[in-house]
Amino acid sequence: MKKALSLFLAVLMICGCFAVGASAASTYVNQNAEGWFGEPGSGCAATNDQVIISFDTNGGVLKNAVYVYDQVQGKPVLTSEVTGIWCMVPYNPGSTEQTPGTSITLPALTPPAGQQFDGWYCYGDTQTYGANTAWTIPATLNGNVTAGHVIYFRAAFSPATVEEDSVGKILGVLAKVFGAIIGILLYKGDTEAGVALVEKMLAGIVG
Repeated sequence: MKKALSLFLAVLMICGCFAVGASAASTYVNQNAEGWFGEPGSGCAATNDQVIISFDTNGGVLKNAVYVYDQVQGKPVLTSEVTGIWCMVPYNPGSTEQTPGTSITLPALTPPAGQQFDGWYCYGDTQTYGANTAWTIPATLNGNVTAGHVIYFRAAFSPATVEEDSVGKILGVLAKVFGAIIGILLYKGDTEAGVALVEKMLAGIVG
C-alpha cells in the first residue's frame, strides 16, 4: 500500500498538477505504465474502468477555478487561474465517474494576448470542441479503448482580429471636422474637397 501511494505521489510531482471533478477532453495515449490506473483501493488516481483527461492550456488560463492536487496539503484544492497542463482525475476512483459513455463539460479558457480561443483540440479524433460544451467520453479512440488511459486535449488559438490603430481613428475624425471647415471657407461649401485636402496633408505628414 505504501509503495502504491509513493508511486502515485511521484506521478503527481511529475505532472505538476492534478485536477479533480472538473471537465476536459483529449487524445488516446497509454499512460498505464506510469501507475495512474489500478484496482479500487490501490491508491491510484483512477481505476482501470475510468479515464483521466489532460488539458494543455497552451499559454492560456482557465477562466473558472478547478480542483488541483496540492502536494503540501495532500488533497485537491480549488484553484483559480490555472495554466500549464491540468489533469482531470475522478473525484471518486472506482465509481462510474469519468467512465466511457459519461459526459464532461469542457472548460472555458482565456487565450494569450493577441489570440482568440478556438476550442479544445482532441488528439484522439483530431476534432476541435468549443468551451463549455458537453463531451461524451468515447469507448474507443483510433481503435484503442479509452478505459484505463489518458485522453489529451490542447487549447487551439488563432490570431485575434486586429483593431484599427487608435491614432488612425483620431486622425480620421480630425480630417472630417477640419476638412468640413476648410471646405466651407475655401471651396464654397464643398466639404468633400476640404476633407480630401486635409487627408492629403495628413498622409504627407504621417507617411
